[in-house]
Amino acid sequence: MIKIAESTELWYFQRFFTNKYKKCPFCLKNTLVKNGRKNGRQRYKCSQCKRYRPQNERPDNRLLLYQYIHHKQTCSHLAQHHHCRIKTIRRRIR
Repeated sequence: MIKIAESTELWYFQRFFTNKYKKCPFCLKNTLVKNGRKNGRQRYKCSQCKRYRPQNERPDNRLLLYQYIHHKQTCSHLAQHHHCRIKTIRRRIR
């Protein structure tokens, strides 16, 4: 992120309006905009390629195992964090 000024107000303003985390996975441009809700979750649509960002991305098994062992997180905490069921977490850890 480019630093505009030393002022904290400008820093918060820049951080609020940057589109850093809303990159389209298909065209790789920063053109995602909010487009309603589905099942209680925010949907994003790319204004360039007109496709929706995938809502339910599957959690990586290695990441789950790493968080479970090294960060000592419980299955229920991992399920809440990744928005899936506890059975899914247990199956993927095995």
